[in-house]
Formats: sequence, structure tokens, C-alpha cells
Amino acid sequence: MKVERRSAMVLAVLASAAISQATAPSVNAQPGDPGGAVVPIDWSRSRKPVALGKDYQDCRRLLQNCARYNLGWIPKSFTESSALPSYRLTRFDEHGVRPACSVVYGVAVLLKCDGFDQGVIGLSRQDALERTLKLLRGAAATHKSNTGGSAGWGDHWQSALWSALLGCGGWLLWEELDTTSRQLLANVVVHEADRLREYDVPYWSGIGGERYPGDTKAEENAWNSMILNVAVAMMPQHPHVRPWKLKASELMVSAYATEEDWRHNRTVLDGRAVKDWLKGYNAMPNGAVVNHGFLHPDYMSDQKLNLWAYLTQSLAGKPVPQTAEFNGALIYRTFVTYRWNSPPYRPPGGTIYKENEPDVYYPKGCDWSTCDVSNYYLNDVWARVLGWDQGLPHKASHWMDLRAAKMLQMQQRRPDGRMFAPGEYDTYPGAEQMMAWLLADALLALRLDACQMLGKPADWLSRYPFTSPAGTFASNYGPKKSATYLHNLTTILADRRAVATPGKLDYSIPKQPATAHDLLLQKSNGKFELVVWSEKANGTNSVTVRLGASYPLVKVYDPTTGTSPTQTLANAGSVPLTLSDHPVVIEISQP
Repeated sequence: MKVERRSAMVLAVLASAAISQATAPSVNAQPGDPGGAVVPIDWSRSRKPVALGKDYQDCRRLLQNCARYNLGWIPKSFTESSALPSYRLTRFDEHGVRPACSVVYGVAVLLKCDGFDQGVIGLSRQDALERTLKLLRGAAATHKSNTGGSAGWGDHWQSALWSALLGCGGWLLWEELDTTSRQLLANVVVHEADRLREYDVPYWSGIGGERYPGDTKAEENAWNSMILNVAVAMMPQHPHVRPWKLKASELMVSAYATEEDWRHNRTVLDGRAVKDWLKGYNAMPNGAVVNHGFLHPDYMSDQKLNLWAYLTQSLAGKPVPQTAEFNGALIYRTFVTYRWNSPPYRPPGGTIYKENEPDVYYPKGCDWSTCDVSNYYLNDVWARVLGWDQGLPHKASHWMDLRAAKMLQMQQRRPDGRMFAPGEYDTYPGAEQMMAWLLADALLALRLDACQMLGKPADWLSRYPFTSPAGTFASNYGPKKSATYLHNLTTILADRRAVATPGKLDYSIPKQPATAHDLLLQKSNGKFELVVWSEKANGTNSVTVRLGASYPLVKVYDPTTGTSPTQTLANAGSVPLTLSDHPVVIEISQP
């Protein structure tokens, strides 16, 4: 390969840009560093003596009963594999993966919040831990990031939720994981977080009108933020932390944004005005949402998914993104005080929270379960912890007591601790496992609050200084022209494979000006990429590049216009160029 004169500065830019395009960090954890750059949780902060009151004791007993049932469910639902050892997952859809991940997370929280009681659960702590770790390994090993191209789960519209539960459960138990399990788990987390970096956030309505009639994207956006929050907390030094944070903030603020927020809200959260984060909206003015074709309080309650930012960042000892609880207080106030008159709503009408009752009112009915109050119990926990109950008729603990008493009563009906009797929640096969997740969220939130470990909201993007006029990105995080041009150049030059045996191109530039420079590269497919540029302070250089022979196909690219060729030549032996302040790429296909 023949390489002529080079400008050191431009060569460095080209080389670094090409490398970043061709060898972007793998979704796999770093070799020799199990679990990539995972930073374990500092549990010393949670072991300080704290006063844990009745609310905490009720929640712990609820989760203990739930763990009793689900730890018995594990060996009944999965066969063991001696390879890791692990429990073998054979279904890679929602009902095969989500229940397993929910139980891993739920039991992990119980084990780490000093909530394990062998007398209640019916297993020793060690046996419970071993079952949980086997299930974790089985779930992680069957994710696409770890199967080497064979069948597995992942890249599903719900798999960000599943992987968040699995990832956080594994992070909680990090000290108990072997090297292989750490590696597998880190692969899952990075893979699922990375696929959302360029995700186009969906909206119920917005630009172009109503996009998803009858189907808010509120809960979808909220659960997608969960894996990004897990990845940021687990791997704070990972090279993708900044784009993970950016997308998490966008998803969280979008989840329950209203039309007013989209059009006019100038409140700055995580460094940007709310309206500048948004391309549409997902909620009505009072925070209510439509899903499954009707007004659905259960999906209003999914604001709780955004609040995983509080759990994960608090465990990491980091600030909580300001977007995490956006419109959460609005939704809770609507639950408690907004009256839905009948007609048009179902009789008898009233508020979603029914005075002095654990059950809730569904203005348009419910297609899941009217017996399940766990979603609202968890919202009550968060309202208590975050102060959303200020100025409301009852403190959140009032509703917590009502719902905890009902759920404990339901669990006491059967010796195994299950929540639901036949007919009470037949619409969802993983209902009992979902209880492990939701009750674990509640217990962890109460524990962090009692230990004064709950993080404070702050602009978690403030460490990324994009307000300077220098650099390739503007203060609103949008790309400047220089960023676009650099992206185009790396796209044109990108190649993920090495050249086995470099070829040779006997090109020349007769009467080449001192300010004109060139760099010859070759792709693994054999094509030559000849980069030519000028460093003339003003004006242009006109040159002709002679290729040394006639070639069947020659393309010319200008990165300032895009990634498509600006000129295509057939049977060409030379290429005339007018050089100015940017490189031009000549692509030569060999015969």
C-alpha cells in the first residue's frame, strides 16, 4: 500500500474517528474484568441502625409471604442444568422470562434488606440464595448477548423491563455471584441498554396527530427507562453512560407528559426545558392515560416505573435525575381527589381512591384484576417517601395501611402465601411473580428512606459541559455541523474487519500543492479509500488524482453533503477535484 504526504492533525482525526466507528465498545463486558466496569453497592450505608416502623414491618411480611410462594414455584417451573449450575429457561417470551426475572429481583431485595425469616419462608437463607442464583444464571445465560447467535430472549418490546429486573437483582447480589455469572449479567445489561441509545421515543399523540389511538406509550417509555437507570448505576464509568442518561431522561419526562408540557412547559429538568425534551405527549391534562382502548388507572400507576431512578441511583450513591418523578405528584393527586362523574363514567362515579377502602374505582372498568391493589400500594409508598401527599385529605400511610391489611389477609388464606385465589387474577399468568417485584420495590424504597440513603434530585447530565460554543454538540445536545460531517466521514470509512493482505494503488497527484494532502486506506472488501484534503487558509486547490490504471467503478464522496456518493465514474483512470476546507473520499473498486 502506498501512502503519500499526510497532515498529522488530520491523520489523527481520521484515525480516531475511523477507529471509533469500526471498533465501538462491544456489548460484552471487558475481557479480564468480570462484569465490565460494574461498581458493587456499598452496603455499609444500609447497615446503620434505623427505626423501622409498622409500614416497613407490614411490607416486609408481605414480601416474605410472597417469597415463600415463589421460592417454591421455582423448582416446580424449571428443570435444572448442571452446566452452570442453573435453572433452564425454555420459553423466551413474556410469560417465560418476566416471571423469572421478577422473582430474582424480589428475593434479592428481601435478602439484602434484612428481611429474610426462615420461619416464615420455610427455607434456609442459603437454600433460598442458591435457588435464586440458579434462576439468575439460567435467565442471563439464555439472553441473546450470551447465546452466540442461537435462540434466546432479548430485543423484545418488553425485554428492557425484564433485563432491568434481572440486572438489578444480580447487582444486589453481586458479592454472591461467581465470575461467569457476573460476566453474563453485565452482557445482558449493556446489550439491552445499548439498543435504546438511538431509540425513537413513541407518543400517544403529538407531531402528526394521534399516533396510537387507545394506547398510551406511558408505561412502555417508563419501563424502557428502567434498564438505562440500572446500567448507569451499575457501570458509572462505562463509555456509554452519557447516551444512556440522555435517553433515560427523555423517556422519563415523556412517559406522563401532557399536551401542555409538550407545547409550553419551560421548566428545566436535567439541563433542558421540558418542552424541548418532547415530541408529543402521553397523558391527559390531569395525568390520566388511555390504554387498551379506555381510561385505565392501572397504567396511570406505572409512573412507579420511572421511580426506579430513585432506587438505582440511591443504591449507587448518586444524584437522582430530575426527570424521574415528573408529573408523579399530579397523577397521585388525581387518584385521590379527581371525581369521575357518572354518566359518562361507570356508576357510581367518584374518585379512583375510594374513601376508607383498599380497592379502587375504575371509571371505565378493568381488564386485569379488580382484586389487585399492589400497584396502588406501591404508589402510596412513593407518595409517602417523596411527599406527594402534602395537602391531600389523607396521608399516604392511611392508604398504605388499608391496602397492606387487605393483601396480608389475602395471603393468609393459603399456607403457601400466594396472593390470589382462582378467578381473582386469571388474566395474567405471572401475577404472583409480579407481586415479588412490586412488593420488593416498596420494601426497598422504605428501607432507603429509613436509612436516609434516598438520593436527591439533581441534573445528572451537568457533568457533561455542552454549553460551551466549542466542541461538536450544541448546548441543547443537538449535533453541530461539525458533528454531522464527522459522523458522515466515519460512516463512509467504516469497516469492522481487518485487511488480510494490504493491496497497492500506484496513484499520484501531479503538481500537488503544498497545502494538499492525501491518505490511502483499504477496506476488508478490497476497495481503496483515498482521502484527499486541503489546508489552504483561503480559497481552493484544483488537483487531478491519477489512479495509475483504469478502474471499473470509482465513487467520490463529500462528507459535508452526506454519505452517498456525489459522483460515480466508470472505467476511470483519473479524478479531477476541487479541494477546500474538508476532506473528499475517492473509493476505488478493483477489477
